[in-house]
Amino acid sequence: MATGSGRAQSEPREELAEALEQLRATREVLRTLGRSGSTVDEVFRTVVESAKRLCRGDVAQMHLTAGATYRLARESGLSEEYMAFMAEHPIAADRRTLVGRVGIDRRAQQIADVLADPDYGAIDAQRLGRFRSIIGAPMLVDDEVIGVLSAWRVRVDPFSARDAE
Repeated sequence: MATGSGRAQSEPREELAEALEQLRATREVLRTLGRSGSTVDEVFRTVVESAKRLCRGDVAQMHLTAGATYRLARESGLSEEYMAFMAEHPIAADRRTLVGRVGIDRRAQQIADVLADPDYGAIDAQRLGRFRSIIGAPMLVDDEVIGVLSAWRVRVDPFSARDAE
């Protein structure tokens, strides 16, 4: 006699599938690092593409610190128009953007809906990129923030705690 629900049985399968996907992404990054002749660009590209896939994002980006700002260094899924905009408008290290908040707070976090966040101030970038839910994590070297890795979705769809990991 079956006593468990189909949902209860599917949750462990979903967790297993997510864990396998994380392992695949880790393997891809390590494989890229281990290849003779791998460049920083190849490693960053692999990290950004893995973040996009793992978070089920529409876009993933890596911003590196440049003085008091963050500059777009790598991306997956951005339009040429958005990349050109970002080249002209680096992100300030302040609380008006997720990248700025992550850099200041030095911890992963998200904005479930940027249009509902009263402190979010990068409205021109939001209109151009059409993102609604965004997540980011700091890139730390020797306890110093050197950049922020982020992913976004064009619909309101908050990220899970597992996505933040």
